[in-house]
Amino acid sequence: QGTLAFSVRVREETREDHERTERASFVAELVGGRLPREAFATFTSQLWFLYQALDTGAARLREDPVVGPFLVQAQPLVVPRILTVAPASATAGQTVTMTVVGENTAFRAGVSVVSFGGLGLTVLNTTVTSPTTLTATVTLSSGAAPGFRDVLVTTGAEGAVLLNGFNVVGGAPTAHPATGLYAASVVGNTVTLRWTAPTTGLVPTDYILEGGIAPGDVIASLPLGSANPILTFTAPTGAFYVRIHTVAGVEKATPSNEIRIFVNVPALPSAPANLVGLGAGSSLALAWRNTFAGGTPTNAILDVSGSFVGSLPLGPADEFRIAGVPNGAYTFRIRGSNASGIGPASNPVTVNLPGTCTVPTQAPANFLAYRIGRTIYLLWDPPLTGAAPTGYILNVSGSFTGSLPLAGRGLSGTIPPGAYTVSVFAVNGCGSGPATPTQTVTIP
Repeated sequence: QGTLAFSVRVREETREDHERTERASFVAELVGGRLPREAFATFTSQLWFLYQALDTGAARLREDPVVGPFLVQAQPLVVPRILTVAPASATAGQTVTMTVVGENTAFRAGVSVVSFGGLGLTVLNTTVTSPTTLTATVTLSSGAAPGFRDVLVTTGAEGAVLLNGFNVVGGAPTAHPATGLYAASVVGNTVTLRWTAPTTGLVPTDYILEGGIAPGDVIASLPLGSANPILTFTAPTGAFYVRIHTVAGVEKATPSNEIRIFVNVPALPSAPANLVGLGAGSSLALAWRNTFAGGTPTNAILDVSGSFVGSLPLGPADEFRIAGVPNGAYTFRIRGSNASGIGPASNPVTVNLPGTCTVPTQAPANFLAYRIGRTIYLLWDPPLTGAAPTGYILNVSGSFTGSLPLAGRGLSGTIPPGAYTVSVFAVNGCGSGPATPTQTVTIP
């Protein structure tokens, strides 16, 4: 008798276990449609621990002479996508010029075509300013149905999309949903959420945080008592799905996008976002935003390919700078790690050294200015694309006028009463980029 193939042996030797599982009462009830949706969600969530164990074991045994040949090393997937659309909404009957910013895209003049899901939006013209940025003039018909539209940019065979990226507003003013909800930080049981306040509809007077253990589930609903689009709170230990509702007077908007947060439970980190790089002479600068769609990262790992191949632990970091790098072409990625293992990689960025100032830095992302009492808070992230910044400049006008150089991504302090208009722009060895839109904070 010949030797059985490995896959056949696995199938035959586990057949009894599979059949026993298929005859289990839970599986029969689930497949027969006699269990509630929550049971399916609980069953599916338990598989996360199984696949985490498989991934961790595979990483540990990748170089094993027996197991290694059965493992496939996944290559990083580079997917064109749309990062932002600004403005993100308009009223039926308007004509607007919007800026579309992409990632891993190759926008080309005369080739890239902007389109929207649904009817009632007509693109009058498109101007490509870079492979990742274009502007489009769009007319919304007076009869365009209110609601969100997907935004699609097609460049030949390449397609980049932002789901629900543009909102058509119509009819009587109502409370409009918040957008762009994300976890800005998770440290222990302390969670900071950020989102984008609606720029149309009624002015928000409050927000409501909803959460549960399954998608769409509502175990708790918490009015925040603040119109600031940011919340820091102490969460119980566990994994939760959360969303934000805008409140304007007695009006309550539909929920924002829903995200999952992991609070003090084992989970691999999610991929860092928006990695940007800069080569100036023999100096290298990298900046990125750590994300919290998985477990909290406690260490950053820099993966290098090209003229040098290797991985370097950076510690808890969201930027990296080094001088005296040998000449060459280097491609960088960042991965987060914690006690559960190493998470997926960020987008790649390629830097040629010695570098010249050919790609300018862009405006910082996610700029937010707000107050609590007489304390002002300013927050921002690195630019989404372009060259990496090495610092920032804060511009202030109104009750105080001046500029302040800053190394970090935030500032807070108690200030005298008055109205302060603020903006931030990024700088590096090649110059400065455009400023963020101004925001005004009034201290009573």
